[in-house]
Formats: sequence, C-alpha cells, structure tokens
Amino acid sequence: MDRPYRMFTLMGSVIVVAFIGLVYLSIQEQKAWDAFASTHECKATGRIAGYSTYGYYNGKYQTYWVPSKTVYKCNDGIEYTR
Repeated sequence: MDRPYRMFTLMGSVIVVAFIGLVYLSIQEQKAWDAFASTHECKATGRIAGYSTYGYYNGKYQTYWVPSKTVYKCNDGIEYTR
C-alpha cells in the first residue's frame, strides 16, 4: 500500500470508531435516564416545540434548528427537560 491510501484508511477507521463510540454513549445516556425516570416516577407534562433561529458567527449569519423537547415532572418535585 502506498502512503496516501494508508492515511485515508486510518482516518476512515478513526471516524468509524468515533461514530460507534458516540452512538454507544447516547444509548447509555438514554438507559440512565430511563432508570432515573422509572425510579422517580417521572411523567411527561408538556412539550416544547422545536424552532429555527439565526445568529451571527464567523462573519456571517447562520440559521440553526433547536429540536423539540419534552418536560417531565418527577416525584422529587423537579421538572426535567429532555
């Protein structure tokens, strides 16, 4: 193998491993929330709709999307937003 091909393969492998790691961490975070919500008897009480907004960054205006969120009320008296 020539050097550029090895570098391309290495970079691709790093990207794939990083992606798999992020998916794994996301799944673990969801499992932790599910366990917490079950223990604290959390119930969905509301929903915040997603929206788009814009801001000035690096010398230009950009549009951003803020995803929808659900509000949960738990038996500890605290409202959590996810």
